Amino acid sequence: MVPATSELIETLTENVEGQGAKALLDLLCSSNLIDRRAAEAFYIRRKMDELTRCGVPRCKAMRQLAGTLCCSYERVRAIVYARDIN
Repeated sequence: MVPATSELIETLTENVEGQGAKALLDLLCSSNLIDRRAAEAFYIRRKMDELTRCGVPRCKAMRQLAGTLCCSYERVRAIVYARDIN
């Protein structure tokens, strides 16, 4: 592990000592250390997998996610199909 990485990990754990994973994620998000677009795409992909496994049709699942995230259907669709292409 690179020394800078271990120092970063130590600093982050000191700031959330005993508070758990949610506190760490809150710290990372509030410090802009997590790419919001990448996190949103990760969430959309995971929820799409979950919904389609439960039998929800893809288009309906994308509409549902767009409503949940207050974004356009086209945005959700672009993220879903970008994964399928790559």
